[in-house]
Amino acid sequence: MRDQLNEIGYEAEQTGLFYSLVGDENGLLLSVYGFNDKLHVLVKRIAHTMRYLSVSQKRFDVFKNSLLTTLENNALNAPYQRAIYWAYNVLTRPYWTNDQLIQALKGNGMFAPLYLTLPASESLGIKAEEVQGFVPELVSNTDLETLILGNATTDEAVQLSNTVRHTLGSKALSPDSIDGLHSLVLPSGDIFNEFNNKYRHQNHS
Repeated sequence: MRDQLNEIGYEAEQTGLFYSLVGDENGLLLSVYGFNDKLHVLVKRIAHTMRYLSVSQKRFDVFKNSLLTTLENNALNAPYQRAIYWAYNVLTRPYWTNDQLIQALKGNGMFAPLYLTLPASESLGIKAEEVQGFVPELVSNTDLETLILGNATTDEAVQLSNTVRHTLGSKALSPDSIDGLHSLVLPSGDIFNEFNNKYRHQNHS
């Protein structure tokens, strides 16, 4: 998506407007800041790009291979990093291990990442066309929260929020349908998870 927003971002910067778009386990965070007279135009163009995102097979393959490399290399991280990783695995729900994510990407497992609950091909894993087909479902089921600071009236803030919602085509979700990460409290003395360290022969393990 950032590739398709590059041209928009460059034009916005020339007029004193800036944006950032990041994703994590809780969703997407879009930040827009700068001169407010044309800020609504930039927000609408970004939301339009998100709704009608075109997933390029070539770029998808680049990101997919990069993610696979990162996930596979995580097994070689320092012991303290591995300990933090397994602590999150034990204490957080929902959570998928790196091996499960790799299986979903390669297509030899039943697990999918939190943000891509898509059917996996037996041989190719998650494909660009599957991600493309998932985009409308993702944006239409987006729960929108906005925080507007600075030179804006209440009516302008509400209008800007509605602009994003209408452009995305998202609908209001009930509180019961919004589910985030949960932290668990483990019973004292119980063994919650056991795993074999396949890299135990290496010095860092």
